[in-house]
Amino acid sequence: MKISSSLVVCVGCIIILQTKSLENLAEIQEFHEFPTQSSSYDKNLYEAKNAINGKFEEEGEANACSFTIGGEQNTRAWWKLPLTQLCHVEYLLIYFRSSTVNRHVGFSVYVFNESNFVPPSSGSGYTVFSQDTTTCPHRVMNITVNRLTKGIALYNAKEPPVNSSCSGYVTFATIDVCEVQVLGCCNKEFKDICKPCNPKCFNNLCDSHNGSCINGCSNANKKAPNCTKCIIGYYGNDCHRSCGHCKNGTHCDSTTGKCPDGCEKHWNGSNCDSCKNGYYGFSCSLECSHCKMGTNCNNTTGICEAGCEENWREPKCDVCQDGYYGEECKFACGKCKSEAFCDNTTGDCHNGCQENWLGSRCDICLEGFYGKYCDLACSKSKVGTLCNNITGECPEGCEFNWQGPKCDSKKGICGSNCTQLSDLCRNESVCNNITGDCSQGCKDHWTGSRDDGFYSMIANAILAFLLAIAIALIVFQRRRISALQYDRQMIDQHHIYKGENRSQNYDNLGAFAESHEYTCLDSARELHFQDSSVL
Repeated sequence: MKISSSLVVCVGCIIILQTKSLENLAEIQEFHEFPTQSSSYDKNLYEAKNAINGKFEEEGEANACSFTIGGEQNTRAWWKLPLTQLCHVEYLLIYFRSSTVNRHVGFSVYVFNESNFVPPSSGSGYTVFSQDTTTCPHRVMNITVNRLTKGIALYNAKEPPVNSSCSGYVTFATIDVCEVQVLGCCNKEFKDICKPCNPKCFNNLCDSHNGSCINGCSNANKKAPNCTKCIIGYYGNDCHRSCGHCKNGTHCDSTTGKCPDGCEKHWNGSNCDSCKNGYYGFSCSLECSHCKMGTNCNNTTGICEAGCEENWREPKCDVCQDGYYGEECKFACGKCKSEAFCDNTTGDCHNGCQENWLGSRCDICLEGFYGKYCDLACSKSKVGTLCNNITGECPEGCEFNWQGPKCDSKKGICGSNCTQLSDLCRNESVCNNITGDCSQGCKDHWTGSRDDGFYSMIANAILAFLLAIAIALIVFQRRRISALQYDRQMIDQHHIYKGENRSQNYDNLGAFAESHEYTCLDSARELHFQDSSVL
């Protein structure tokens, strides 16, 4: 069925133009599938197909209308007509039975794109009309659709019950419709003159009344229905460029892309489409890491193209190099086992520590050891205490007779195995227990880094003592000889005085002298005098 109309234009005359009508898609077999409904009052008489057979109401003719089962138990009813292709439906003409029209208070019209759609389920269905429940529907309803669709459905529901002032209203749901006309176009044409839709329209589909692109534009960045301006957020001749990050959510100019109020934080440029120096990433929210001093990272990738600061790893300089850890990568890893690298964030050695090291980072000496490599054993710290595992000093003091910050020098002696005296070190300082050197030098009048003057003194004293003994012996011997000579002179004088020959008194003076030993020179002298008197 086609609907015709005439256009009259009066400019001194009357011209009558016959126009081509919209087509009733419901009566063209190639455009629709078989209609269905929720139930049939009599499946042989009031079928769904009766609503598109071109017959209008004739009271008493059972095959003139479709009619679903009524009754209080029925709270929902529907009728639908799927189309064979995507068509543009401009409007519907619905003809209800005059005696049951008021049963349709609150009915709705859906369009859908899937043939298995059943109202009111979601999915491809969309409501294009809902009748006002406060009034009665008309027997003939003209409903504007103006949509691209693959099907039309009528839906009547009475749950929850509807309050209506319409006379003849019932609380059960039914569809009693005698004819449904679907006016529109398929094959991507519109209105009665069937001009092609503008290719700017999405899928070349447009409004049946005026050809506007009500379903969107072929260029998704252009604004419907005219498809001449960019949608918000885009600019340029073809609207293919996105606006930058304008301040406070303002929109850029749809032609130039400029942001009238400036840029959001960390964005730069007249169009606010590039990151400020020192930032990178999709939203410019990521800070460049530790690029070499005075350089910036690439504001898209974050790569430090000029290299990294010390101890940071390329390319983004955001991770410590192997062997370092900490927020600033300034801490060297401890003594991890097998020279493995520590965790570059925490510094932990996950595989354990080298010998004499402990702690999660292997940076603490085992008890009893100290030094840069924890290879030095603590010295003679006080019993029950330990030395400092860094300096080796004994904070609690030393064992008996040991001294020094590290308790590594025995009081009064120094040198290898503590065998050399150190009492002559200046200010009672200690000497090195390996070299024997006095740390503050020697006491006054002593020289040598190890108090060697002390040993020189001993040697000199011994030599002086021996020399004194030698001199004493020499003096003693000379005196003895002198005494003997004196004795002889006295004897000789005595004999001369008496006028006697020496040979008369002495048989052999030399023999006599040799046959006696004297421990005292004076006693010997007395003995000789006695012998002389007797003679």
